[in-house]
Amino acid sequence: MANRRIVVAQIEKNEKVLITQLSTGSWELPGGQVRNDETDKEAIVREIYDKMHISVKCNEKIFSKKFKTESGIVEIVLYNCSYLSGEVILNNYKNHIFVDKSILNTYKFTKPDQSLINYIVNKQV
Repeated sequence: MANRRIVVAQIEKNEKVLITQLSTGSWELPGGQVRNDETDKEAIVREIYDKMHISVKCNEKIFSKKFKTESGIVEIVLYNCSYLSGEVILNNYKNHIFVDKSILNTYKFTKPDQSLINYIVNKQV
């Protein structure tokens, strides 16, 4: 069984949070897997640029949760990030939108991301 670490960005711009839509229709916070040769913060900056062509500054870790899957343990780590520059050009996503935190729960998120959304909205798991 392998362990994986996924880093996820809570990117804020004008007091709204960036969410991205998968081809399945579900929404998620952008991010990706940490490679063996990089830190969490390096992974977030790389993943966000690779998937959306925007530059972000990765600030502090704000939440993490571990999930047991058939292939091993997955840890998802949420970081607060600041939008720096660039216009969003999607590579891996169907759509994106900046939304107010108070309405995040009105979108259908992937199961792993739902616990992150609950934390953002309610500051609880």
